[in-house]
Amino acid sequence: MRILYVFLGIKNKFILLNVILFVNILSVKAQSNQLPGQIEIIESFNGFQYHLVNQVWKVKNPNTNQFYVVTTDKISVKYKSSATSAQIVNVENALNLTRTEKLKIGWYHYEIALNQESIIDFARNLSLNTLILAVDIPSYHQPTGQLSNDPVSTSSWYFDKINMYDAWK
Repeated sequence: MRILYVFLGIKNKFILLNVILFVNILSVKAQSNQLPGQIEIIESFNGFQYHLVNQVWKVKNPNTNQFYVVTTDKISVKYKSSATSAQIVNVENALNLTRTEKLKIGWYHYEIALNQESIIDFARNLSLNTLILAVDIPSYHQPTGQLSNDPVSTSSWYFDKINMYDAWK
């Protein structure tokens, strides 16, 4: 300990202990924000960071720094208001999109089958289509407590995006 006092120029034991404690707290905090496993790829899309960890895509919530598993078989698309039904069907057929739902607010939910392309690359390429206004990659949010009596609420990826869980608290 005396060597640390001299090396750091700290004469008071209490100050040294506080410095050591503070450094340990920062170290634990930094480790808690990291993903377990090996990060293989980090990509950005629509302002979010996507991490490929142990062959599983995860998205980082920029507000909470939490990671959520990304679905690799679903995607959501909002077409421009000028897109006709025939044009939308052409896009669906050309990209092998299976429509699962059309919302009144203009979003279409699709099931997709990826070959070698990553979900991030697929979404990025899809967003280049001139008929498409926005593309969203769904992720699953698992709430910590039972907030809803709906058994499928934990697989409703969009609840997190509209802060539904906060509304239920």
